[in-house]
Amino acid sequence: MFHAPGIQVLMEEDHPLSDKPVVWLGPHPHVVYIQPGHSETTHRSPAYRRLVHNAILWSAGNLQ
Repeated sequence: MFHAPGIQVLMEEDHPLSDKPVVWLGPHPHVVYIQPGHSETTHRSPAYRRLVHNAILWSAGNLQ
């Protein structure tokens, strides 16, 4: 998969069938990408929900 130059990778995956960066910022201001998980367990995880919540706040300019 192509990734634009200038992204800041925050989290990577090492599964051979997955794209390596799974959470990244940029390259434009307030752009967040989070690769969704593949199971209900992921979506119910408090850590995953906190990540999504904080990404929404940050992209809206409400979290530094």
